[in-house]
Amino acid sequence: MSSVATPTQTKVRKSVKQVADDLNCSPDTIRRYANEFSLYLSAEASPERGVTRSFDERDIELLTTARKQMSSGKNFNQVRADLSMMEFENKDTTPSDTITEPEVHTAPEIQGVTTAMLTLVDTVAATQAQLATIPEINSRLGQITEALQTQTVLQQQVETMSQDLNELTLKNVQLSADLDSMRAQGRMYFIWFLAGSILATGVLLVVLFLLQQGIL
Repeated sequence: MSSVATPTQTKVRKSVKQVADDLNCSPDTIRRYANEFSLYLSAEASPERGVTRSFDERDIELLTTARKQMSSGKNFNQVRADLSMMEFENKDTTPSDTITEPEVHTAPEIQGVTTAMLTLVDTVAATQAQLATIPEINSRLGQITEALQTQTVLQQQVETMSQDLNELTLKNVQLSADLDSMRAQGRMYFIWFLAGSILATGVLLVVLFLLQQGIL
């Protein structure tokens, strides 16, 4: 009996543009994700220079998960840590009798440089986030400065009003003293006037008496 050859199943791969359309993002974002999470993707997702980048179903599933986590506010290091603990479909779906290419291991030095670069990128992103809060901080400082200036002006006005009140108090005391002095002088004048009137009346009575007696 002659055996019938079974055709080898071909993997369906998508381009950067197709994956970007599926994930509703830009192709540059897909390329960056592919570089950041290259350890978890297929070799075709991060090929050598000059080779067209493509993604299989597992790559797309992983990138979808990464994008959701990045959209939730996580950084690249946090997403890499989560991806390392997740299970996706088997990366190698070729039949067991298919000869596969030897796995290419990244040199430790390159991995160290990559990790350092990723850490630097995260640090820059954190710094940019902190710098983004500077305008808000400056605005709050401006409001505080304005409030302090207003408080200083109000304090100066209160001090001026206090000085005016002290001056008015002193003037009131002086006016009270002058009024008391005028009252004392008025009483003295009245006494002198009354005494003079009494004296004049007495003299007039004496003169009238002397006239009646024919003395004058």
